[in-house]
Amino acid sequence: LVTALGAIRGRDLFLMIRSGIALAVASVPEGLPIVATVALARGMWRMARRNAVVNRLSAVETLGSTNVILTDKTGTLTENRMTVTEVLVPSSEDTVSDIEVSGEGLELEGTFSRDGSAVDPGEHEVLRQSLLVGVLCNNAALQKDGGEGGPSSVGEPTEVALLVAGEKAGIERPALTDEMPEVREVAFDPEVKMMATFHERRDGGRGGDGYLVAVKGALEAVIKSSTHILTEEGKRELTDEERQTWIERNEKLAEQGLRVISTATRTADSEDEDPYHDLTFLGLQALLDPPRGDVRDSIKAAQDAGVRVVMVTGDQPATARNVAQAV
Repeated sequence: LVTALGAIRGRDLFLMIRSGIALAVASVPEGLPIVATVALARGMWRMARRNAVVNRLSAVETLGSTNVILTDKTGTLTENRMTVTEVLVPSSEDTVSDIEVSGEGLELEGTFSRDGSAVDPGEHEVLRQSLLVGVLCNNAALQKDGGEGGPSSVGEPTEVALLVAGEKAGIERPALTDEMPEVREVAFDPEVKMMATFHERRDGGRGGDGYLVAVKGALEAVIKSSTHILTEEGKRELTDEERQTWIERNEKLAEQGLRVISTATRTADSEDEDPYHDLTFLGLQALLDPPRGDVRDSIKAAQDAGVRVVMVTGDQPATARNVAQAV
């Protein structure tokens, strides 16, 4: 009736039809859910065209009132393509050797160099030990023959990068675990910030009998649990001054946007021992994960819409700050 009267009086026909429908829905409440569902479904359809899948219709309405987005860093703001670019190992009294590693992503060919001179991991025991721990204390898998696309991997990108660094030094996990089978794993604990694996020494060779305990984790946790340090001159006690030196080097790497993994080891008589005490510190491995090129535009679009973007990450604050500034 309202639509007809409005049309007779010369009002806009389309406006009167919409008004009539609105009044019909208001007078018949059962029709309201249908209209709401259709409106939300259209929102789902529009989002699907932009490659965003919505499982529940109510999420469309929630998105419309969003004012804060919490986003993960690795794989969302970055490419999730980890590469070990530097390995820092103890050199001599109070000195650190900064060894650069070439190759990106899953490239299994690469070189190690220090101050422009090539370094052979087979002849550099501290470097070899650090890479070996990164390969042993690891749950990822690397498939060299991945088909036309090259090598493939399964597992966390950080652990895959450690495997690739080991491959560049000729340290292959399958052969290594045949020589030193894993008998126990202490999974990574966010509270402890470390992970450890126990490996049986079958040959009684380099390092002696018993169990080799491979430990990796955050520098602050690893160096706190370390009592000794392995240098080119051999194993000796770790001093407080050296601890501070390594903490400062770790901070500098983090400020460059690098994820830093610390490695350590010890020998155990039993696989039931606590892995996190009397460790021998081996150094740091720095990993690069480049920021995504298209992230900056997405963040700006969200900010222009009045949405605040917050990055959530388990990395060091300095690393997170560098990535935030880059994107």
